[in-house]
Amino acid sequence: MLSYSERGKLNSVGIVLQPLEDNTRIEIEGFIKKYSKGAILSQELIFQLHRIRLDQTMSDNYYPVYIANYILEDYEQRLAEYYAREEALTRTATLNNIGIEAEKEGRIADAINAYEQNIAGPQIWPACHSFDRLAVLYRKAKDLENEKRVLLKAIEVFDPKGEKPDLSYRVRLQKLLQKYDKVKASNTDK
Repeated sequence: MLSYSERGKLNSVGIVLQPLEDNTRIEIEGFIKKYSKGAILSQELIFQLHRIRLDQTMSDNYYPVYIANYILEDYEQRLAEYYAREEALTRTATLNNIGIEAEKEGRIADAINAYEQNIAGPQIWPACHSFDRLAVLYRKAKDLENEKRVLLKAIEVFDPKGEKPDLSYRVRLQKLLQKYDKVKASNTDK
């Protein structure tokens, strides 16, 4: 059976061995399997849960394990965030590959569409490829407005606090704005 100090370690991470109000009974293997994704569980907690499971096995004395509901709710939220990040990463990679293939085949409008999907939406994965390719494709098409929009969005994603004055997107935007001013000035002269 677990010692008093080992039980104290469990309590410090929200695990108890008797039913209490606002606690949920867990099955150790399933709990570890579910919440070890995305490093949600600390190594200490995983170790302690394995220690309980070993203790149960060695003593042939199965006893239930409970976790505080507020901790379980936190794990659920963190797991949902993990899955959202995984989905965003997969979506980004897929759309980048579609865009790359479309560019190779000369289907620039399809490439732009794929890259635009990557930089839109609530969950934008911070990967440069779509921003870089859109800026290049819009520059080649002399579409200064869209190039500017893409560079501003890249700055928003990669430097939301404005702490990186030498961020490549910021430098590119400054060059674009200088070019934009020249074009605007030449149009007013005519």
